Amino acid sequence: MNDVFMAMIFGFGMPLLFPIVALSLCIHYVVQVACLYYSYKLPPSYDREISDWVYSILLWAPVFLLSFGYWMISSLQLNSNEYLTILNRASDTMPSQHTVMTALQGVGWESPKWAVIGALCFILPLIVFKNAIFPLLKSCLNLKDDDEDVHVLEHLPNYWYAIHGCQMRWLI
Repeated sequence: MNDVFMAMIFGFGMPLLFPIVALSLCIHYVVQVACLYYSYKLPPSYDREISDWVYSILLWAPVFLLSFGYWMISSLQLNSNEYLTILNRASDTMPSQHTVMTALQGVGWESPKWAVIGALCFILPLIVFKNAIFPLLKSCLNLKDDDEDVHVLEHLPNYWYAIHGCQMRWLI
């Protein structure tokens, strides 16, 4: 989640972060699968509560991308070197000249700025009111939950007793 959120916060200004994070997630997946098969004595005890919690947090990632992307698009210093000021000493703080009012004024890179703010205004209510909107969409579109067709088999035998001898020898 840290990689995803860092890519969403800084990715609009550094697009190279997106393929780097994608590669990082692929490597993480391969390492986890390898550890599951070759290193762990028992599989990690994950349940649906953890995945639902992660899903609810990752829903906010597009909001971070759009809000920080809007801030970067509206910054005049990121778009042109004409707005940079010369510092007398290296210890001086560089004035950003980027405030909320300059972000909302019609200055700078205009066309993508309003598309980003429009997408943010569309996505933010979907995330905030997801508990009201998603069930309404499900009922309007006659969609079923994936959990309705799942039948859990209880009292399954131990894994080592359920496989055949040749499969057990191959695994060992």
